[in-house]
Amino acid sequence: MEIVKKCCLNGLKSGWQVFLKMLKVVAPIYFAVAFLDFCGILPKIAVWLQPVMQIFGLPGEASIVLVLGNLVNVYSALGGMAALTLTVKQCTIIAGMILISHSLIMEAVIIRQSGVSAWGTLVLRFCACIVFGLLLNMML
Repeated sequence: MEIVKKCCLNGLKSGWQVFLKMLKVVAPIYFAVAFLDFCGILPKIAVWLQPVMQIFGLPGEASIVLVLGNLVNVYSALGGMAALTLTVKQCTIIAGMILISHSLIMEAVIIRQSGVSAWGTLVLRFCACIVFGLLLNMML
């Protein structure tokens, strides 16, 4: 019984530490996107990018989430998604796209060090992201 108690306490401690790390990324991004919306900047960006995002069945505001996911990390994209009102279909499409192409800059550095072409991998992941988004939009 002592082992179970110790494992549970260690798990809770580890989970709390991960939660705090994620909160440091997600909360500021959430407030930044909400602030852009409040100031009227996000709707202007959305109108400008609406034609492109419409191809994927997404509102123009979702472009912010894709940029965050591709340039920063998945957690920042989650913060951006939380600040927007997206349907389940839209969340699924954008999550799938970010699943394929996330943290592109950071991973390009790692890929280059492994001896693989960073540009080739970036282009492949970005194109796969676009095709996947198009297919999901058609299927859903």
